[in-house]
Amino acid sequence: MAATVPTPADRYFQPGRTQIIVVPTWASPKVLANLTAGTNISQDVAAVSGFTVSGADLPTPDLGRRFVPNVPGRITADQSSIDLYADPEGADATAIFTLDQETNIAFLDNGQVADSNMDTFPVRVLSVSRVRDIEAVPVIRVMFSITDEPETGLTYPAS
Repeated sequence: MAATVPTPADRYFQPGRTQIIVVPTWASPKVLANLTAGTNISQDVAAVSGFTVSGADLPTPDLGRRFVPNVPGRITADQSSIDLYADPEGADATAIFTLDQETNIAFLDNGQVADSNMDTFPVRVLSVSRVRDIEAVPVIRVMFSITDEPETGLTYPAS
């Protein structure tokens, strides 16, 4: 019997589709009102880094064999940042993020479409700094500490 072949993924290009929303607080369960009260920063995002989790292996050697098996260990969050375009008048990330601010970052990979997936990351702002490069458009780099386990594969609330 042949192995099951899954339906191929519907590939897409993120610009123009994915949205990033800063959500100050979440209700339980997460509701649309929380997202609409947030700030959609998508139009100013120049780059995103991190916002992933990694697991560690813990070796479990024993005297009975040479092979060393592993068991899953701690889960950690990678260092995360978002670069947003700077505005000469200050209408940019410096008006949205402050040092030590606690908030949530929601990634809506299919945009604001009911019943599509989204991931949320509870974060604390680690730093807000200008990236200076005379050969590039200026950006503000906001670095984040992920403060709790992210929720992935959530359903974008219809209401």
